[in-house]
Amino acid sequence: MSRDWTRQFVNRRNIFWGAGGLVFTGLAARLAELQLLRREEYETAAEDNQIRLDPAPPRRGIIYDRAGRIIASNKRNFYVTLRPEMFTSGRQLVDVVDRLSAILPLSDARKASIIRDAANQPGFLDILVADDLTWEDFARVNVMAPELVGVSADVGELRAYPYVGAFYHTIGYVQKANENDIGRMIEADLAQMGIDPASQEGRTRATTIRRIYKHPQMRVGKQGVEYFAESALKGKPGKQRVKVNAAGRIIDRLASDDIAATAGSDIVMSIDAELQTLAIESFGGEAGSCVVIDTRTGEIVVLATTPAPDPNEFVSGISQRAYDALLADIQNPLYHKAYDGIYPPGSTFKVVVAAAALETGAMSPETRVYCSGRAWYYDRPYHCWKREGHGSMNMHTALQNSCDCYFYEAAKRIGIEPIAEMAKRGWIKKTADMKDRTEEIVRELIACAGGPNALPQALFRQGGGARANAKSDVHALQAWCLHILCVARRAGLAGVYKTGTIDRVFMRELARLSTFDEGPKLAQEKLAKHGIALVVAAHLPKTYLDGAAMWTVDKVPVVGMTIRYDRLDNFWFCLLHELAHIGRHFPDGDGEIFIDDLQLRERNHERDDEREREADEWAQEALIPSELWDEHPARVSPSVQNVLSLARKADVHPAIVAGRIRHEMHNYRLLSQFVGTNEVRPLLMEDAA
Repeated sequence: MSRDWTRQFVNRRNIFWGAGGLVFTGLAARLAELQLLRREEYETAAEDNQIRLDPAPPRRGIIYDRAGRIIASNKRNFYVTLRPEMFTSGRQLVDVVDRLSAILPLSDARKASIIRDAANQPGFLDILVADDLTWEDFARVNVMAPELVGVSADVGELRAYPYVGAFYHTIGYVQKANENDIGRMIEADLAQMGIDPASQEGRTRATTIRRIYKHPQMRVGKQGVEYFAESALKGKPGKQRVKVNAAGRIIDRLASDDIAATAGSDIVMSIDAELQTLAIESFGGEAGSCVVIDTRTGEIVVLATTPAPDPNEFVSGISQRAYDALLADIQNPLYHKAYDGIYPPGSTFKVVVAAAALETGAMSPETRVYCSGRAWYYDRPYHCWKREGHGSMNMHTALQNSCDCYFYEAAKRIGIEPIAEMAKRGWIKKTADMKDRTEEIVRELIACAGGPNALPQALFRQGGGARANAKSDVHALQAWCLHILCVARRAGLAGVYKTGTIDRVFMRELARLSTFDEGPKLAQEKLAKHGIALVVAAHLPKTYLDGAAMWTVDKVPVVGMTIRYDRLDNFWFCLLHELAHIGRHFPDGDGEIFIDDLQLRERNHERDDEREREADEWAQEALIPSELWDEHPARVSPSVQNVLSLARKADVHPAIVAGRIRHEMHNYRLLSQFVGTNEVRPLLMEDAA
């Protein structure tokens, strides 16, 4: 019995050792393969795991004044970044950010922003923790960097403006690119290269561009010359291979593999920095603007607005508190008074009126006008600066005494023929015998618009629809409407209009397009897909209108707009008002043309017919639903925060909220920074006139 057991034990032992020997032999063979035969392969792979391809930001071009003085340059920048993919958990990320805040001056809001960015963007994109650091802060981070996973401290360049606020409104500033900026860059690049955005190549290129502009050192122009000359100033990014350690920290650069970035082009301006500074100092802290032009060349030597913020504060990102303070400043430092401001030319324009009167033959130097101190035009009194009047004046004495009443009369006599103005704009063919061929030219225009029945007789009899200015020249209105119809018939719309398309839901969807940078253009495209033409053309002299609703003889609904007030709030209200006329008041194309002067909205509201009040209500409801408007504090407390809050809730552009508040409070100086001045015409204007 024991002998059998012993024999079994020996057999099992031999099997065990035999199997173990085979396993050991296999392991040994595998180790030999890895260490001897495939060593080079795995060394290369390990090396590759330590190598990272990073974009190399280009040097931004320098901006000089006419004398070669630097207005915008680049300075050395010590900065710290963080790479999210190096963290194994959110807790680890928070711990590292907390440790960084003990070294760097990071506010709680900034810490929260870093953590939020880490969660919302791809892990391989570096997040800028802080830049423009002192040498001491930079050195402290470098000392602690080996213990901080995913943290890198590096040296780059940062935009600098040596003249501080003297050129804020002219030169502008650069800042980190937001999603709108990046989207615009991607769209422009793909369009230039002729690449389909939906293709694999398009998606790959879009990812590359996004990675470039997410680089902590990349900046884009946000306004002024920095914005308009972005393509020249920005240069072309390169690539650099860097070696990193296990914590993701850069430990070496492989310069031999670099693809050098191409520096941006330098720009020389006609501005004189010393004169610009002197002009600003002359205001003594008061708000104002100054423009100096070299009359020999037409060059702008000074283009100054005061007060102005320091553009250096914007480069690394201005705090919300500081920005809100600028918005609330009664002197409006963010407003470019020299460029965007509209001011009466005063008596300087009398010379222009006199020259026009002489050229047109409306008056001669001997023509006399009696000045009683007041003149009436279109049921409105206009006063002369000399209340008791100047008596009888000829042109010479009127200029000598700066008589206002004389030039009121001169302007009235000059007038402007709508046909001549249309020829000047290129709406109709301009010929040397315009006066003799007027009838023929008008017939051609009417034929283009659809024939004698293109305009309803109501327009000829009344001068327009229910909200039309009594001062309007009916013939000029007709000419403008004919031009709008002519353009609409040539538009080649993508869709065919179906009765009932324009309802409250459709208008609300359209209003939401206002949140996009190119919202007006997107609205035009959406309308075209539904067979509705949106045509924009500047109003003719003596036509006081913002928009019109009409139909072509081919049964195509048309919204005509003038953009005479180039503001986003005005555009969106006017567009939806006219669409309400089409959808509610003559949905089948039968009825009169609606001509709308929105300035009359306040003065004539009680006299408006029900159709105008209904169109107003539809437009208001589409832009800001009444349940939001009635309950939101912005209605009674128009602060910056409340405007932005209501805009987010209504899903519309802040300009629309600001416009509604200005209208309700009858205060059109309020919230002017929000209404989107000069943001519509560049997108939609048919011509520069």
